[in-house]
Amino acid sequence: MEEIWKDILGYEEKYQVSNYGNIKALSRKVNTKGCSVRIIKERILKIYKGYRYQVVYLGRRNSKSVHKLVALAFVPNPHNKPQINHIDGNKQNNNADNLEWCTQSENQLHAYKIGLQKPFSLCGENAHNAIRFDIYDRNGNYLSTRKRVKTYADEIGVNPGMIFRVLCGRRKYHRNLSYRYAQ
Repeated sequence: MEEIWKDILGYEEKYQVSNYGNIKALSRKVNTKGCSVRIIKERILKIYKGYRYQVVYLGRRNSKSVHKLVALAFVPNPHNKPQINHIDGNKQNNNADNLEWCTQSENQLHAYKIGLQKPFSLCGENAHNAIRFDIYDRNGNYLSTRKRVKTYADEIGVNPGMIFRVLCGRRKYHRNLSYRYAQ
């Protein structure tokens, strides 16, 4: 597949992004302080490692996330989803084929499935729906499998956080029962 270049929204005729995750500054004429004209040659911009994702500077102080620029230019978003997911889990791989639009819960569930995020850090209403877990007695004997932590917690009259503490390893038992994530 060949490298395709598209203008960056808001920076047309100045910068372009490629489907491989490269960013380039286009050649152009710029007025300087001394009323002269300087010609900027076309060049590939250096990509820096930001706090979580790779960033590029468009101008002196204007940093942009590379994966977001690639997704805006190359990845269709028909359902108007707010976040971008790296399909292979590698935040340095900003190829358009590796990006997809998603919701926050879809992004967290994907991170959990590929092992990037611990299950306990899933939160909100969807976490109680998404996690299957097994119940064991103190001797390690399997008792049952449940799908929703919240429903089970309501049945036995405890806070769902207590079950999550056992699931993530912060506690060994709760009411002489142990819980493990189902495979």
